Amino acid sequence: MTDNKKLELLAIGDCNTAGAIEYGTHFNAPKQLCEKLQRQDIPCQLHNYGTTMSTCREGLCMSDDHKQAADWMLLNFGLVDAWMTSIPQVYISYYPDNRLKKFARKLLKSLKKRLRGAAQKGWVTSGFVIEPDEYKSSMRAIIDQQRQQNPNLKVLLWGSAPTDDEERNGWLARYDGYLRELAGDGDFFLDTANLIKTAIADGAERDELYDDSVHLSAQGASLVANAMLDIIVNSERSN
Repeated sequence: MTDNKKLELLAIGDCNTAGAIEYGTHFNAPKQLCEKLQRQDIPCQLHNYGTTMSTCREGLCMSDDHKQAADWMLLNFGLVDAWMTSIPQVYISYYPDNRLKKFARKLLKSLKKRLRGAAQKGWVTSGFVIEPDEYKSSMRAIIDQQRQQNPNLKVLLWGSAPTDDEERNGWLARYDGYLRELAGDGDFFLDTANLIKTAIADGAERDELYDDSVHLSAQGASLVANAMLDIIVNSERSN
């Protein structure tokens, strides 16, 4: 399948790409995917550049800083991009970060919290952190940038995990639709929201799949990794 050549995986994304630590062990879906591939005797190397609280705007910077001749890219942004906020034009990125930016974000968050009520009265603008046009162009730019390193790069765009806020899930579904469009005929789209909803309908407990209202637990990340595994293995076997 790979002639013992390591399958190079590149992951760029937000909180659920970065993952967390549970019982002293760091986990995330890309890492668990790599472990599952290795258990199927498929050698792989993972380069994970997931960053908490990041948007595709940071993702483009990550991609520029970490050009990788990978076989597969796992690309996921949306949780922050599709967040509705006041004065969205004012944004302080999380990557690359420094102490001054951290301090400025703290002040900005406090200001936006105070303006939330005013926004409802109509004299303060509100909108998505990253508007759709920028989201689509940035995601396409990340793909194009990495394809310059390997023209045969395969891309797996995976949607955001649903939250416990149905209004927010509607926003996320809209941005998942943009990912589905980007995947087109040549790349792959993983419908994470449907995957998790199906698992819960089949008897899985939401609290087991999540650490909180937004972030996947190790079990939730494993569920996503299994779906990624099926896509990658089937694609590699067809080559």
